[in-house]
Amino acid sequence: MQIREEQPSDYEEIYQLVQTAFKTAEHSSGTEQNIVVKIRESDNYIKSLSLVGILQGKIIGHVMVSKISIVNNQNTYNSYAVAPLSIVPDQQRKGYGSQLMKEVISKAQKLGITHLTLFGDDHFYHKFGFETSIEYGIKTDIPCDEKNCMVIQLQEHGLTGINGIIKYPDYFFK
Repeated sequence: MQIREEQPSDYEEIYQLVQTAFKTAEHSSGTEQNIVVKIRESDNYIKSLSLVGILQGKIIGHVMVSKISIVNNQNTYNSYAVAPLSIVPDQQRKGYGSQLMKEVISKAQKLGITHLTLFGDDHFYHKFGFETSIEYGIKTDIPCDEKNCMVIQLQEHGLTGINGIIKYPDYFFK
């Protein structure tokens, strides 16, 4: 699979891919494809961390990292969320999602990003080094199982001194 940054000419294909991938997903709001569009329209969009996986000339996967915040009573910390990771259903469980995750983690690390957050299947994401965020004093105000709210440190001490509530922009919930 070839991996590259998404291009504007990919947007419609990515929209369809994300919508199809999340139709049968265990954890889905049903609006993930719209969230991708809204991220791109926001100041939180990071083009270099919005990647597609291409197999035989067709986009089969997509992953995106965008800016979010972690807040507590005293501080607001810059943070970054992996959301969403999508693979077309007939190519799932073949390692393509893992390839995209490894690539986006590597690129984020090279950009100097200290950590990433995500909501997702703990069994899948633990293999990349993600840990339950509560272990770092980082929580969410979104109703979910704590084990599915995760973080990974990309730099040594990447979460030192950071604690609070993960705050996603409003468009994640509309």
